[in-house]
Amino acid sequence: NWRIAILRRDNFRCQICSASIKDNKSVRLEVHHAKTFDDICKENNITTVKGALACKEIWSLDNGISLCHGCHKDIERIRTELKNMFVI
Repeated sequence: NWRIAILRRDNFRCQICSASIKDNKSVRLEVHHAKTFDDICKENNITTVKGALACKEIWSLDNGISLCHGCHKDIERIRTELKNMFVI
């Protein structure tokens, strides 16, 4: 499982604020795609679940990072703001 592999690699710790479920059981950790799932699907012409499941780039451990819920929300907000700044 990609998600579990990323969490294990990152020692079940947010890679931004260092929050850890080992220190605080209420921390909600999520796994974030550094390169978006949508972008990878578009670049590789993936239109089906089967195609997405077979795509190595989507599930590469290098494309994932463990984040707590708060940091994940912040990253997604920043990503959206940057995308909107460069929309022509």
